[in-house]
Amino acid sequence: MKRILSAAFVALVLYTLHLHDTALRAQTACTEIAAQLQDTVTALHQAQDEILWLESMAEDFTTLDIQRVVATGYAPLDPEAKNGMCYQGNPNVTASGEPTQPLITIAAGPDLPFGTWVWLEGFGWRRVDDRGSRIKPGHVDICFPTRAEALEWGRREILMIVPGWE
Repeated sequence: MKRILSAAFVALVLYTLHLHDTALRAQTACTEIAAQLQDTVTALHQAQDEILWLESMAEDFTTLDIQRVVATGYAPLDPEAKNGMCYQGNPNVTASGEPTQPLITIAAGPDLPFGTWVWLEGFGWRRVDDRGSRIKPGHVDICFPTRAEALEWGRREILMIVPGWE
């Protein structure tokens, strides 16, 4: 009888430990989800503020071209950058002749002239100063400080707004 009670007690303890472990994992998952939701809410608030700012500036623009684009990253100034892949020629100078400025410079297709300022979701205002052999209309390449940051960014679809003055 004692042996049966001991086995039942051990089973009960093991089951309680399992429940405790499951509860801890669920709590960790909930904490991670809450952090992701907070990040999303923060991003939405920032986007809302930027959209409100753009709307307040609407009187200054004659047109606003709003589109979804594929955004990739490159880092020509990173010491690990490869000529022919991350840049052509001098990595310090863009195709327009302007200096390369991480987080300002973007490469775009020929549909966007050099010097055009665009608003990119998650980045704000950036200037078209560069080109790329694989950059076509509907695609921008964002200049990052490091190759690691560009690779972490990857390839994403984002909102781009191009103001126009006619």
